[in-house]
Amino acid sequence: MSKQSEKVKRWRKSCKARIIEAMGGSCCVCGYNKCQASLAMHHLDPKLKDFGFGKVMANPQNWASLIEELRKCVLVCNNCHGEIHDGSASVPLNAPRFNETFSSYKDLEKVEEVLSPCPVCKKMKRAFLKNCSLDCARRSKYKVDWDNINLIEELKTKSIVKLAEEIGCSDGAIHKRLRKLRLK
Repeated sequence: MSKQSEKVKRWRKSCKARIIEAMGGSCCVCGYNKCQASLAMHHLDPKLKDFGFGKVMANPQNWASLIEELRKCVLVCNNCHGEIHDGSASVPLNAPRFNETFSSYKDLEKVEEVLSPCPVCKKMKRAFLKNCSLDCARRSKYKVDWDNINLIEELKTKSIVKLAEEIGCSDGAIHKRLRKLRLK
């Protein structure tokens, strides 16, 4: 599975967890909260429904548009959701609604942002980014850290082929580097 697919899966899971937390954390009818996949949003007035939450998981929406839709809903488990639509159960009048402290969730997210060091320059970067800047991204593509190798000095005592074996690249890579530095 691709890294992008893994990111999408993580986003779906974290988005659903955020929605559940913002809506009270459990079914407003029976209190069920064991499995987040078994919890769903129930629109109190179906006429005001702009979109379903299944669509959100397939096509991500921004948090502001989600909030508008969440304000029209309550959190229920799948069993209670079916019973509500069947008419054998009803939503309690005191059912928890959207917690407005989550309307600025992006601000809360930034405070708790996880940082990690850039593998190239060791500056702190957001954990989900591979590198801290475009320059570091370009430099990370090199298999050889050319900044720490003095080609002129090394080539005085070794052949290009021998140097290539030592640093783990091809002799063509060394020729290319020499052309880039205008030494050849």
